[in-house]
Amino acid sequence: MKFLTAYFNKNKGYAVKIELDDGKQVWASTTKAVYSFSKDKFEDGEEVKFTYTVEDGKYNVTRIEKLDKSKPSTCSVCGKELKNDKYDKCYDCFKKDSSKETVSNKTNINRYTKSSGVNESIERQAIMKASADAVATAMQGRVDNVDTLAEQIEVLYERLINKIQS
Repeated sequence: MKFLTAYFNKNKGYAVKIELDDGKQVWASTTKAVYSFSKDKFEDGEEVKFTYTVEDGKYNVTRIEKLDKSKPSTCSVCGKELKNDKYDKCYDCFKKDSSKETVSNKTNINRYTKSSGVNESIERQAIMKASADAVATAMQGRVDNVDTLAEQIEVLYERLINKIQS
């Protein structure tokens, strides 16, 4: 079935000219929505799919849509039919390729590692924070003097540093 043209007349309303499967060309009345859609979306002579009724020899088109003649898409690697046209590889082939990429990405990560000085600084900062959190939690409400609290944090920090470095 083909869409041939869309037509509007103030007196007669909206109409489309279609070609049926047997080659017969007919004018069919339609709604404004079908008229507007067909006028915007289809070229004259384009293959379409439409729903119509016939009453007393008069045709009425109620729905018109593109004819999907595309063949099902297949995996670009193994040729397996895909469920979704959005992808070009099946799940199995995608997983195989992504595992190869992961290995190569791991080797690139080494270029971005921090220097030993930076790593040691981060380690010391983490130990200091852990010490401060531990002392603050343990001594909450018990220490009136801030200097005493700071002294306890430093003592705990020194012990943790010595323990990790030894």
